[in-house]
Amino acid sequence: MTLVGGDTDTDNDANVGGFDPTVNVGLVEFDSSASLISELGTDQNQVEDDIDGLSAGGGTDVGSGISEAQLEFDTSENNRDNAPDFMIVLGNGDTSGGEVPANDAKNSGTTIYGIAYGSGAAVSDFDDISGEVPNDPDYEDYTFDADGDDITDIFDEIGQQIFGTYTLKYETENFATDGNDRNVLVYVDDPDEGDADATETYTAPSS
Repeated sequence: MTLVGGDTDTDNDANVGGFDPTVNVGLVEFDSSASLISELGTDQNQVEDDIDGLSAGGGTDVGSGISEAQLEFDTSENNRDNAPDFMIVLGNGDTSGGEVPANDAKNSGTTIYGIAYGSGAAVSDFDDISGEVPNDPDYEDYTFDADGDDITDIFDEIGQQIFGTYTLKYETENFATDGNDRNVLVYVDDPDEGDADATETYTAPSS
């Protein structure tokens, strides 16, 4: 199973069903191949019904699931350009062919969370696909080993990580075309997690 999510609005809390009503969500099912079950959109009741209708069977070709989900990100008219894309990939058996499609997705800007569900799932395969960038050194932050007792808690934790992600856009009206470097300091005051800051550098155009 691959959940496709995008267009996150961090100003709204998740509803009872686990989805924020402003978020576009889709669903891809994979076994020996993958198919798009729910197109990316805000009809989350339909997505929940489709999840309830899934059944285990066949293989676990996680690579085909990732590719199908990324295709939906790339082609759906509901996926806004200025919204971060998140993919949650869950498998309950030995996976195959996941790393290359995952790297392609991450190179396109998609963050992938991997959930190895049950004793038959190969956790190491999910290590290879999870993260924000290929060969992400922080892959453990995006990889989860789950069973029936904690799967709900893990989805809650992933939701908290996604809705705690900040996307900032910097623009200036008083720019100088001198080709020099500019430093932009970003400061975040989070009442739950504390303070954080980061400095990024860009080069101004020379003409």
